[in-house]
Amino acid sequence: EGVVVEFSKKEMADFLRAIFTFGAPMPGDEGFWGRLREFASLARKSDAELERYYRSLIGDMRAILQEAREIKATYGVIRRTRHKEDCDCAICQRANASKAKAAASKKKRGKGAAAAAAAAEDNDNELENDDPENEPEPSAPPLSPTKPVTAPPRRLLTLITAQKLRNRLATMHAARHIESAAGAVVLEKFARQTAEKSRGRGLPDWWVPGDADAALMVGVARHGMGRWESIWADEGLAPFRAALMEDKDAKFPPPHVAVKRTRELGNAIQAQLRREDRKVKRMEQAKAQEQGGYFQYEDVDDSDSEEEDDDE
Repeated sequence: EGVVVEFSKKEMADFLRAIFTFGAPMPGDEGFWGRLREFASLARKSDAELERYYRSLIGDMRAILQEAREIKATYGVIRRTRHKEDCDCAICQRANASKAKAAASKKKRGKGAAAAAAAAEDNDNELENDDPENEPEPSAPPLSPTKPVTAPPRRLLTLITAQKLRNRLATMHAARHIESAAGAVVLEKFARQTAEKSRGRGLPDWWVPGDADAALMVGVARHGMGRWESIWADEGLAPFRAALMEDKDAKFPPPHVAVKRTRELGNAIQAQLRREDRKVKRMEQAKAQEQGGYFQYEDVDDSDSEEEDDDE
């Protein structure tokens, strides 16, 4: 099923860049579309139009990923670098532009040699072209402007972009859960890292694993992924404020190091959230089995039984 696109190519690119920065809208965040509209310079788009396009984008991402899973299940491999013939991503656009430029240059070089021959051929055919029998067949009439033309369905994303978008949405989701129970477990693990290990990852000397990591994820959730200058200058993030108070020229992680650290934290939080979710499901399943069995615990006199602690 095709997607009705109400955005220009530039607006689509700006919108996608904003989603990569801020992630998915959170329930109850009424100002999300306003911030995205300002960041992406989409002042002419309403909240409803932005939300509708976002749903189309996510639907396209899921369809592409599902198709990739089916291909992998069938053939066992996915060639991510092979683009479709009608692909209009930035890579293919540059490649097509280079091919067109090379073809135009080749044509221009051969134009001078063929000019004389073409002129002679035109003179020879001048009388022949006056013959009505040699007139070309009329071309097909133009399409009526009143009849709508149905464009073929066009994907909003490539497979590589869809995979990157899925990962970015997961990282932003994890950043918003840094202050949850799962985030606390992950930060406790990161806090046990030594200073030497942190410096080996490209982090500055003042970076305290755990505390600075929590501030990093809060800053990403608050300001967006990649807006490092705003994150480092946020006075509400104590580790960064302390670093600047001690040295106004304090060095902060370069962008590629900050991105890698954020992904590392995000992956750990996502894994912890999945573990907690599986634990809840197992508890619910066990409770349902107990209630649906032949014996109900409330009907059993277990006053003499020993209680066992669940260490899980």
